[in-house]
Amino acid sequence: MLRKSSALADLLIREIEQGHWQPGMRIPSRNALTLKYQCSRTTVERAVAQLTAAGYLTSSKGSGTFAASAVPSAKTGIRHVYLLSSFDIRSSADFAAETLFNRADLGVPVEWVRPEQFEIYFEKIARPGNAAIWIMPFPEYLYFMRCLADRHIPQLLINREYLKYDRVCTDAEAGIREGLSWLLIESGREMAVVMRRAGMDIPYQFARTAAFYKLALELGAHLPAEWIFEDDMQDIARATEEIGACLFGGRNPARGIFVMDCRMAVPLLVCARGYGLQPGRDFRMLTFDYVAELDGTPGVAMMRQPYDRFLAESRRWLERCSDCDRPVFSALCKTELIVPE
Repeated sequence: MLRKSSALADLLIREIEQGHWQPGMRIPSRNALTLKYQCSRTTVERAVAQLTAAGYLTSSKGSGTFAASAVPSAKTGIRHVYLLSSFDIRSSADFAAETLFNRADLGVPVEWVRPEQFEIYFEKIARPGNAAIWIMPFPEYLYFMRCLADRHIPQLLINREYLKYDRVCTDAEAGIREGLSWLLIESGREMAVVMRRAGMDIPYQFARTAAFYKLALELGAHLPAEWIFEDDMQDIARATEEIGACLFGGRNPARGIFVMDCRMAVPLLVCARGYGLQPGRDFRMLTFDYVAELDGTPGVAMMRQPYDRFLAESRRWLERCSDCDRPVFSALCKTELIVPE
């Protein structure tokens, strides 16, 4: 939740935008606001100071505080970008964020903020001339997105599709089509799939799952019921043991495997070797997302996220996000299929 002063500032902005305070009109006294909103004088003072700094209010010593002649908007142009990400780019090399958003790549100053620190940074971010780019945000941050939207801060979501926010997402269907075509050619029509069960914690999985089944049917894949694995993947060791026994321990082991949760890829390969099976010789594997440890492994193809395209589309979004009358910005970027030589 926002601090009391920021929450009050949002309420006052709504008063202004709904016409309760006309441009140039003197706003109620601090004491009147304190009584109306049942808060402390300090909270009111901080909220008024925030809106004055943001351009919603003007003040004149000895005359009072007034509604500004024009409501601030993004039309002033973007001068600073905040990247909101729960991923620590300093330690999460596999996320490849340093190639996705280098601090110099967007043409304006960029600052990284963890969403957990949002309350602290909110007033700094929610100023005219700023924009926010969310890197794969969790659904619980929708409240903060709405707060920024109330302040007219342009926002772009990377690899998430919530409500009518601007977004740049992976084209799951196009990527899976290309990957499945490779797997079916290399291993035959019969295949297994290992996926994490879709839920609100991984909302993108709904679209990926639907795309997989649609394309599997369209491309003529045969999916034995005992080779379809949907698990919450909370216990990787347990899941690997159970899935591995089904895929590799029988008389006719799987020859084609699509792993849609890349965390399972390496454990399953280790498990296969325990049964005396080798990728490239005994079976083929396709993974959704790139796993650095598997680069160049015979028989293993990977669908790498198009980070360079994400960056290019984000630049394109920045060029037009100041236009408040434009339609929702939406771009789909196909994964890159990495095939072993």
